[in-house]
Amino acid sequence: MKKSAASNKTLRLPVFFLSLFLGLAPAYAATGEGESFKIRAKRSLQRGGIKMAGALLEIPITLQEYHEKAGYPLVRHTTGIFEGAFRALHRFESGLWDFVSVLLPGRQKALPVQPETLF
Repeated sequence: MKKSAASNKTLRLPVFFLSLFLGLAPAYAATGEGESFKIRAKRSLQRGGIKMAGALLEIPITLQEYHEKAGYPLVRHTTGIFEGAFRALHRFESGLWDFVSVLLPGRQKALPVQPETLF
């Protein structure tokens, strides 16, 4: 019996990721930074999740900052919304990098976002 081409293609992606994981496993063990990969990975995943979850909070926080400044209200609020959206995007990207960096040995350092977490 011939195997169909579709079933052969569905196995390629899982086999690729499995071989990638097994190929990088020795690199994780050889980082030599004093703490285990599990600890760094856990911290990186937590930090990334918190950043991505709190990203949308940047918009009302920034809007409130601009609300308290002097000037025309329409200009202040419009600027606050746009800057808040930019900050939210930056925070989300930083959190996404924390998730992706778990796969890269020795790269569990965060991208700089101030403050590190909102809550």
